[in-house]
Amino acid sequence: MSELTAAAQVQVLGACHSGADALCADLARALPHCSVGNASAAWLAETSPDLPAAPLQCWLLCGLDLDCPAPLQPLQQQQDAALRARLARAGLVFRVVYGTTPQQRLSQALQAIDA
Repeated sequence: MSELTAAAQVQVLGACHSGADALCADLARALPHCSVGNASAAWLAETSPDLPAAPLQCWLLCGLDLDCPAPLQPLQQQQDAALRARLARAGLVFRVVYGTTPQQRLSQALQAIDA
C-alpha cells in the first residue's frame, strides 16, 4: 500500500442502486487504515455536510452500470445528476467507479485512490 493510500480519506457517493454502500464496506475492509465514508444520503438530502479537512482525500462516485429496477431508474438518474452537480459546485475532483461485480468496482476504486 502506498503512503497516499495509507493516509487517504475516501468519500464514496452514489445514487440509489449504484452500489455505494457495498463499495464503502469493501474499501473499509481493503484499507483498514483509511477513513472511508458514504456521504450520499446527506448530499442527496441537500444538507450541508462538512467537507473532509484531510490534505489527502479521494472522492469516488459510483457509476450507473448496476441493475436498477425500471421504476427507480428516473430517480437514480436524478440523484446521480444531483451528486455530480454538488461535486462540481464544491470544486471537487472525483473519479467515477464502474464495474458489474464488487471485485471490479473495488479494483477501480483502489486504482483511483492510488492515483
